[in-house]
Amino acid sequence: MQAKVVSSDQHALDWVRENLAPIMSETGSGVVAFASRCGGPKVVGVYSLPNELMYSKGRAANSQSKLGHSIYVPDQEELGTRNDEGGTGRKVQNRRLRNSLQPVELDRCDVFLALNQNPRQRLDNENVVASLLSITKVHVAPAVLERGAAVVYTQLPYDRVITPLITTAKSAGCVWYGTSGLYNLAELILTIKAAYQLKLPAKFDNYRFAVQADAARADQEREGMRQFAQLIMDAVGMKSELTLGETSEMVLGDVLDMPVRQLAWEIQSATRHPCAFLRSPAGLAVFTNDIPVSLRGATLRQLHEKGWWAGGSLIYWAFYAQSKKTPFVAVVFDGSKGGIHLLAKPWMEERRLWVIPAGSYHITTESADLEQPWANVLGPWQLLEFAKSWGPEKTAQILTQLWGYARIPLAVEDIGRSDVVKVGLDGLEVERRTNS
Repeated sequence: MQAKVVSSDQHALDWVRENLAPIMSETGSGVVAFASRCGGPKVVGVYSLPNELMYSKGRAANSQSKLGHSIYVPDQEELGTRNDEGGTGRKVQNRRLRNSLQPVELDRCDVFLALNQNPRQRLDNENVVASLLSITKVHVAPAVLERGAAVVYTQLPYDRVITPLITTAKSAGCVWYGTSGLYNLAELILTIKAAYQLKLPAKFDNYRFAVQADAARADQEREGMRQFAQLIMDAVGMKSELTLGETSEMVLGDVLDMPVRQLAWEIQSATRHPCAFLRSPAGLAVFTNDIPVSLRGATLRQLHEKGWWAGGSLIYWAFYAQSKKTPFVAVVFDGSKGGIHLLAKPWMEERRLWVIPAGSYHITTESADLEQPWANVLGPWQLLEFAKSWGPEKTAQILTQLWGYARIPLAVEDIGRSDVVKVGLDGLEVERRTNS
């Protein structure tokens, strides 16, 4: 879990260090932030009070009997606390006291733990910790458990996850993401928005071999994305360094000359099960445990020249491994096949990699099929042509709207929600969908 304590609160600092086994701490703005491998990704604000100020536990509002500790969740405290005594009961009184006793430096935590500095009875620390472990874990609806953001929140090391409350990634070199096609404006917006929030440069790659395009076409689409990125950054008044490049070089460069049989072994060892890692010119999948003899000695570079391309498992394996060179923050799209992101776990545990969950987001043409919005995403040059017709004022308005639909970092409650934005000469049409 994450724990935050006011740096002057020695009692709370000692309790966290003794009971939560923190693996690291950072100090800033008068607060010490701890990371512990126990519990889940939610943030606990821990503070202490002298006995005379501590919250009461008796039935009467003026009870002198004090709690040894108090754990509460702000969003739920308002529910069911008002009683028949006109709002003067013990629970209501305690809630009112929190407004004045809870340190302002700990605002926006998910859970709070108030400790009595001089309890009459010894605190049952094991029971307190057990309660925090349960409360800080994220509970995701079964229907969305396999989605990308659900995997991030429930299966990856939470101390390396960027959330709406944890928004720093010190020592990271950039925020990075890419597309399996030639362009994707929505995913590009997600990347530069995350980079802006984290005050980091942005990197984005596109994979021409996956759509069997030549280098000139890929360069052309990258230039379109560069112009689009500049236009939207100007519209929202932000700046971020952006690097655009080719997936085969930026991501796969270290494995281009590795024999296919070795690639297959590496990937199956990482995923611990057979999976598709190559695609033929006809789009047929080759699995790690079923490689044709004719391919085993070939390299990915040689296959690229013959119209083959790397599948998702190979790309993500190589992508996350780039953190061994320079630590970075990887964008995790809230897609339906989220298990692939378990490949990030070893690098996160080695403290080389962070991940930031991003909401499902598509910018499409007006004729796009809403059941398959990824099949008709809007190209950068199409949008730039629309901008010429819209004029500067309307263009800025539309680009600001597109920026606003990018949900990153994605909150747990929004997992499975998708925003599909159709763009045409008349402007935007938005449909919000719920995916399972």
